[in-house]
Amino acid sequence: MNVIVERKEVHDLSGSIIDRRFFEQKTRLATVRENCGDVHVIYLIEGSLTGITTVRTSGLHTAMGRTQVQNNFFVQQCQNADETVTFLARVYARLLAKFPSSVRTTRPATSHLLSTRSFDASDFAQIFCLPPQTFAPFNSQFKKKTQFTVREIFQKMLMQAPGLSAAKTVGLSTRYKNFRELESALRKRGRDSEVEHVRCGKTQRRLGSKAREALGELLTASEYTEDA
Repeated sequence: MNVIVERKEVHDLSGSIIDRRFFEQKTRLATVRENCGDVHVIYLIEGSLTGITTVRTSGLHTAMGRTQVQNNFFVQQCQNADETVTFLARVYARLLAKFPSSVRTTRPATSHLLSTRSFDASDFAQIFCLPPQTFAPFNSQFKKKTQFTVREIFQKMLMQAPGLSAAKTVGLSTRYKNFRELESALRKRGRDSEVEHVRCGKTQRRLGSKAREALGELLTASEYTEDA
C-alpha cells in the first residue's frame, strides 16, 4: 500500500498556516515519501472553504495550489465526513485492484533470487515478506520533533523570510552556521555575491538574486517593511 493520506479539517488547515505547522508537516511528508520510495501522498482537506476561518478563502486556495504544484501532493477536498469516507473507500478499491486476482498463478519478479536446488524459509522471508521499511523507523521519521538542533532552529527562522523554501534554507544553513555569518556575507557588495550563488536542493540550483535581496533587506537594512 504505497499511499499516505494526510487529512486536514479546514479550520485546522487555517490554523496550521498561521502558526507555520502547515509547512513543517509538508516537509515531514516529503521526507517520508523520499525515504520510502514509490509513495503517493494525498492531502485531504475536509470542510467548506467559504466558512469563517483565520485565513481567507483565497489564501486557502493558494495553499492548496502550492501543495499540489510545488510539493507534488495529490490534493483532494471533501465537503464533509461522508464524502471523505467515500473518497477513501475508492482509493482503497483502486489499491486492491493493483493486486492480481489469483496470487497462486503469479510469479514474483524477484523469484529468480531463490535457489532452485534447496528451500530456505529465512531466505524466502527476506526476499518476499519483509517490507522495504518497517513501521518503527517509518513512524520515527513522521513524528513531530520536540527537540531541535541549533541548525534546525536556524532553518526554521530562515523560513520566515519571504521567498525562502525548505530547500533554500537547508542550502543556506549548510554554508552559514548562524545569522552573523550570513549577515557578514550579505554585506559584501557586488554583483557576484556569494550568497546568491549558494546551491540548494537536489538540482543544486542557485539561491538567486531575489532571495538574496530579501535576506539583505531583512538583515542589513536599518528599517524593514514587508512591501520592500
